[in-house]
Amino acid sequence: MMKKTNKKTSTKKTKSNDTVVKQKKKKKVKKILKLLYDVSKKHNKLVIVVTHNSALKDMADKVIHFKNGVAESIIQNIKRVSIDDIEW
Repeated sequence: MMKKTNKKTSTKKTKSNDTVVKQKKKKKVKKILKLLYDVSKKHNKLVIVVTHNSALKDMADKVIHFKNGVAESIIQNIKRVSIDDIEW
């Protein structure tokens, strides 16, 4: 006799596992960004982060927007947000 599986339970477990994985990944990314920021300030070095994640722009000192390989704008970020406070 074959055992029936509950698809709803299976789907909930998968979603729950996906959420946990995403949270862990986000924590790791934040740790890396914090490390890059701290090292850049301590050693007075420039760090360039290239991303499609627009939420990260709030942590930057300057934001450069590119379109078709050309810098369209350079914005000085006056109200920089702590990496810990960034959500995406």
